[in-house]
Formats: sequence, structure tokens, C-alpha cells
Amino acid sequence: MKNPIVNLDSMRTDTVTFAYIQFKKVPSTDETLRLTRWLKARTKADSLKLVIQTK
Repeated sequence: MKNPIVNLDSMRTDTVTFAYIQFKKVPSTDETLRLTRWLKARTKADSLKLVIQTK
């Protein structure tokens, strides 16, 4: 899912790719970094925001 982000000073539109993921337990920092890198490569996104939720 891509969401437009607008800086009102420049009126230039930018996009950020969001990934919402739910885990049973909190992933380690290494796992989170690995997942973020993999998602950036798969989506070809320059900027990606990973949102992690645990049950």
C-alpha cells in the first residue's frame, strides 16, 4: 500500500510504503532489519515503514 506524503512548503509529493505485520511474539532486531531489507527489495521501495503488532 502506498500513501502520499506532502510537504506543504515545497508542494512536492512523496510516497512511503507501509507494511503492517502481526506476529505472535516480538521479533528480534536482526529479524526486523532482515524483513525490512527483504520488503524494500521485493517492493522496490526507497522508503518503507514497517509496523509490527503482536498478539
